[in-house]
Amino acid sequence: EKIIQTGKPIIVNDTSTGHFWTDKVLHNEGILSRLGFPLILKGKVLGAITFGAKELNSFDEQCYFYLWQIAPQLAIVLENTILFSRIKTSEERYKMLFNYAADSMMMVDLNGKILTVNRREEEIIGYQMEELVNKYVFDFLTIPSKRTVISLLSMAVNKKAPTTEIEVISKNKQILVMELDIIAVRERNDIIYMLAHFRDITERKNLELELKREKEKLDDIVSQIGADLLVIGKDKKIRWANKRLINNHPLGKNIVNHTCFDTFCNFEEDPVECPSFKVFKTAKINQTERMVYNHNKKKFCNVISSPIFDKEGNVVQVLELIQDITEKK
Repeated sequence: EKIIQTGKPIIVNDTSTGHFWTDKVLHNEGILSRLGFPLILKGKVLGAITFGAKELNSFDEQCYFYLWQIAPQLAIVLENTILFSRIKTSEERYKMLFNYAADSMMMVDLNGKILTVNRREEEIIGYQMEELVNKYVFDFLTIPSKRTVISLLSMAVNKKAPTTEIEVISKNKQILVMELDIIAVRERNDIIYMLAHFRDITERKNLELELKREKEKLDDIVSQIGADLLVIGKDKKIRWANKRLINNHPLGKNIVNHTCFDTFCNFEEDPVECPSFKVFKTAKINQTERMVYNHNKKKFCNVISSPIFDKEGNVVQVLELIQDITEKK
């Protein structure tokens, strides 16, 4: 340690009287004298080499002449050993991260030939490593997605390719919807492989499709009973409206992103007794009758406001069903 700190050699010709704790250890092992010499490369001390002898007074400063000749070569060997160890550690770490990544990952060449895949890819697509390696990624894509990935591979050579939705065909012939990112991995200026990162969003897309169908069903039901249906965000802006409301309202499709209070109540500011405000605050369904002025005429409405929750149970939107009950008044 002293040699590494100072960069200077140390001779101990009697380890029984040495000042370092290692001298006592060496003496107990029968090493009576020792020489420690620094290994220096490019002005930096990389380590030290120690020579031991079973006789007293075995070393003197004349030994330095020979050691200064061979020490640089030994320092180079030591540096290469350290670098190799670091590279190996880095490769093992990357391999572990690659194999155990939560998302599906694949290495391909510039032509789309599969070089390797991680375990998550095997799980999702249903094929084993040996069934995928040396095949082309296009073999597992729908026709439109083949064209898309060809374009992305070409694009990723020179710039960042955008995240893109593609369709992957699994071993059981199921169509999986995935988000794909492709980046070029380089060594110096040469591309060594393309890294494809897949995120399976099939469940999310199916849920979106199911929600769309349910909205359409709800839209039809609500239209039949003569009611308006809309989704309101926390900023009180309309995020969605049913066909009946869009067709009958003067703003038409432009009703989206307008505030609910200026669209229905003709107010410039959010009213204190706003039904949707209560739902955001209480997280409970609210039903009320409201009187609004429409073209200077009184209009009575039955308003049912229901909370829409996120996964954490927070109210993120409100669904309002508005029915005109003026004739009943």
